[in-house]
Amino acid sequence: MNLLQKLTGSESPKLKRPFRALSGYAIQATGISEKFQVHCLHYNIPFYAKSNVALTLWVNPGVVDRAEEFVYGFLKPGDTFIDVGANIGYYTLLAVKYIGDGHVVAIEPSNAIADHLEKNLAINNITRARVIRSAVGKERGK
Repeated sequence: MNLLQKLTGSESPKLKRPFRALSGYAIQATGISEKFQVHCLHYNIPFYAKSNVALTLWVNPGVVDRAEEFVYGFLKPGDTFIDVGANIGYYTLLAVKYIGDGHVVAIEPSNAIADHLEKNLAINNITRARVIRSAVGKERGK
């Protein structure tokens, strides 16, 4: 943990590279951020203007977090992976690479974010993931 993270009490990966984060916020604010793509390990995603995930990847594109380690260490070819609250598809994209001919289901309730998710799958030529536009919870509701 660096000094900035200690001072703020946050372990946000964006605080490891604060100047890159500030430049990312500025680029997102201009509305031109989607003209940029972030290359993350095996795939590319647009730098979406209102996406915290995209900003985190912009700041630290090569950082592997614990959830990624799970994907790498647990999934194997032929598995089924269900990404609940898939957001822009960060883990969906990772899982597709690791399960080969298995199945990936990405569930995202926000139509706007699900649009980004589907765009990310198309950019990376992924046709084996199914996107479901719905929420998942204990009870029915909105």
